[in-house]
Amino acid sequence: MGSRVPRTRQASYRAPGPLGRNDLAEPSSSTPSAGVGDSPGTTGRNDYAQSVANGLARTPPGTAGVHGRLRYVVYLDSVQVGGDRNWRNNNPGNMEYGEFARQHGAIGGDGRFAIFPDWDTGRGALRALLQTQAYQQLSIGNAIARFAPPSENDTAAYGRYIQQRTGLAPDAMMNALSAAQLDAVVDAVTHFEGGHAGTVYHRGDSNLPGWVNSLLGVSATTPTVTAPLVPSPPIPIPYPNTSIHDTADSGHQETLKSLVPPGRRYIVGQ
Repeated sequence: MGSRVPRTRQASYRAPGPLGRNDLAEPSSSTPSAGVGDSPGTTGRNDYAQSVANGLARTPPGTAGVHGRLRYVVYLDSVQVGGDRNWRNNNPGNMEYGEFARQHGAIGGDGRFAIFPDWDTGRGALRALLQTQAYQQLSIGNAIARFAPPSENDTAAYGRYIQQRTGLAPDAMMNALSAAQLDAVVDAVTHFEGGHAGTVYHRGDSNLPGWVNSLLGVSATTPTVTAPLVPSPPIPIPYPNTSIHDTADSGHQETLKSLVPPGRRYIVGQ
């Protein structure tokens, strides 16, 4: 989870810096990020409901990529764009993508860190990590040093922030924390890592950008509007409400007879 000192709101779409997490010190089996038009890497559990929508292939959930300067992550029915990396990945602690993350619901990786299907799943994975024996046998201060090693983090600043936000002493043992205290540590880690939101595009939203439609497999064609049918006016019949009186020759009379509506009389003039 490599982190920095607590930060205020950052400009969206900045390139994320090193944030490593040891994920129980297991080697990372991360996937390459995929840009628009790239083939997505292996994304773990891609149990999405639709693989094809409106005849267009969609990008699998759990795929990360870049569109122009915009970093994004694709989910089942949405795309999260910009914001902080842990928000975009639904990964509050910036846990690395590996076996532990997969066992706790990760659906892919962004090249280093795990992508979870929703925020609660990612938060649950972070909580589970801090409850493993590797962390439970440590003090809070040593647990933070393991979680965010000095080789790529300001571990001292991280520890001070956790203490300041939770009120827990650095020498307090992890296995002595109550459920509420452990939740406070999880929340403090989340805030230190970032958590600032970007933009969420949902399937079905109006005016989705074309590249987002492509990621979700949604056709962006404009629907055809059919004009209502207007009935043609009736063909006028001469003298529709009266008898036809004519003194013309017989040929003309026969023509006029054919135009007389049913129930009307044709009278030949005297």
